[in-house]
Amino acid sequence: FALNCLMVPLLVFLVGVRELSPVETSDINERENKNLADGLAWGYYFGYLKLVLPKLKEQIAASNQFRYKITMKKLFILLPQNCFTQDNIEDADDRVKWDGNLPEYKRNRGGIKARSYKHSVHRIEMPRPDGGGVDEYHFVLEYATPLMTLYDMSEHGALSRQERDHQVRTIRQQQQVYF
Repeated sequence: FALNCLMVPLLVFLVGVRELSPVETSDINERENKNLADGLAWGYYFGYLKLVLPKLKEQIAASNQFRYKITMKKLFILLPQNCFTQDNIEDADDRVKWDGNLPEYKRNRGGIKARSYKHSVHRIEMPRPDGGGVDEYHFVLEYATPLMTLYDMSEHGALSRQERDHQVRTIRQQQQVYF
């Protein structure tokens, strides 16, 4: 019985039938410094999203230009699988056009007085199915900036492509669960 209690779990683990628990996986990742995506996602949330999202509706309402054009008062965040982000979103998709910025939101943060946060407003022009004109949709859109870090790390050899892709999947999972 004692031999069975010790040998069967060890044999099951060695054969690979048993999956690691989340705690065991986290422990292994910490030892191998592979928790990069978790740190980037949490930093993005606490250092940026948690600060700007509560004020987004106010920023939209304060804009004379976009107050009535933006119907969905949300921030849309792009997460490209390969982590490559264009400096101008319209370079990635010519259907998307930059239309301006919302008013700045200023806040003291990290020793910086009146740190500025602002959002870009983009529009898409969609032809009507009946051919009777074009509908315009305005929205607040940006890339998830931690992806730029992952892309740069993979370009400079700090991460392999497979590791980068795994980190992106982890960030997406974190955002679905927490944000």
